[in-house]
Amino acid sequence: MYRRIAKLAGLTMDNSESNDLYKIFIDASNDMIFLKDEKGKYIIVNKHYLEYIGKKEEDIIGRTGFEFRPPETAEQCDQSDRKALAMNDIVVNEEIIHGRILETRKFPVRLGKGKIGIGCFMRDITDHRRTEQAARASEEKYHRLFDMESDAIFLIDNETGQILEANNAAASLYGYSREELLTKNHRDMSAEPEQTRDATMKELTVVPLRYHRKKDGTVFPVEITATHLIWKGRKSHLAAIRDITRREMAEKELRATLEKLRASLGATVRAMAVTVETRDPYTAGHQKRVTNLARTIAQEMNLHNDIVDGIRMAGLIHDIGKISVPAEILSKPTKLTETEFKIIKIHPEAGYAILKDIDFPWPVANIVLQHHERLDGSGYPNRLKGEQILFEAQVLSVADVVEAMASHRPYRPGFGIDVALEEIEKNKGILYNAKVANTCVRLFREEQFRFE
Repeated sequence: MYRRIAKLAGLTMDNSESNDLYKIFIDASNDMIFLKDEKGKYIIVNKHYLEYIGKKEEDIIGRTGFEFRPPETAEQCDQSDRKALAMNDIVVNEEIIHGRILETRKFPVRLGKGKIGIGCFMRDITDHRRTEQAARASEEKYHRLFDMESDAIFLIDNETGQILEANNAAASLYGYSREELLTKNHRDMSAEPEQTRDATMKELTVVPLRYHRKKDGTVFPVEITATHLIWKGRKSHLAAIRDITRREMAEKELRATLEKLRASLGATVRAMAVTVETRDPYTAGHQKRVTNLARTIAQEMNLHNDIVDGIRMAGLIHDIGKISVPAEILSKPTKLTETEFKIIKIHPEAGYAILKDIDFPWPVANIVLQHHERLDGSGYPNRLKGEQILFEAQVLSVADVVEAMASHRPYRPGFGIDVALEEIEKNKGILYNAKVANTCVRLFREEQFRFE
């Protein structure tokens, strides 16, 4: 039987050599192989086919499928045989036999003497088809989730910037059909300058572009989050894009409201400061000068703007508690008695009582309460030590001491700025925060800071 195939292949060898060669050849294939003659009888079968149908070679050679297979299976095979003969070409079919999916490649074979048989290569593709079905199901699930997402989502090729996939939300947001989006580059969506787009592509990364453009030309602000992935062998990224127009408008309105509140609060604080200075004309301008120095120290130390603002607000009214002190004591031109000085020393607590119920965005009341505290606990009113004292109050206390010593008072002339700086230098780390004291000294001696 194998000699006949050898002859077809143009080989010349004896019968045993031919049989052995072709037996080895077809048995080595992973496919199931058979050859039928013009009457549908099996001439050749390989071992994989025998294993599949559970028969021995001698059980099927010289017999048709109708003689050893179920009628419906034999009929199905016979129909595909006839189709290959009728078409005189290779015919690929999928046949379900015994619950398995088989891919068959059947073709006519000239056997000699005008006879034509049917050859077949057949393989079991059940597991392959199940894997494909699972993959399709997974992809369908992914597409459902993809399209359920309310944000616009693009799958973008890293190298070219080509949009590979887009969800319904993207089409709706940008005003294109999905088909149109798949013809575009992600740079087409941007309303940023060309150099920004080029830099994005050069870096092969996702740069959140501030503004995008719709099909109708509308420019709108976006928030972009992205993750890198490999999609069908291509380096890509998945970008989720959110229209933040409403958020940006709300933020602008909020900023405007906050600016109005800040301005209103500032006006209120300045009014308080004027009230204090009206009762104590000899220290008029003291709070402003202390505020200016304290704010400059804080800025020189690179403190956060919010802390600087808190120091500035507290500085403007740090002596507001003096409205509870009799005016004759505040303006007394001679040295204060011990009793009078005790009355003066209540002004931090009085200021705290006035401010504690005002909802400042900074700890203004406590800064005012603590601005006469000292690191070693020798200050007042609560003899706080070290880190018990707010840092803002430590800044304000240095500025307060320097301005008070340098300026004139009703009961004494000013000592001058050099004496004031010597005081904080001598007591830095003892009474005053060392970093704050050093910064203050540097401002006057190196940066030419002066009180206005």
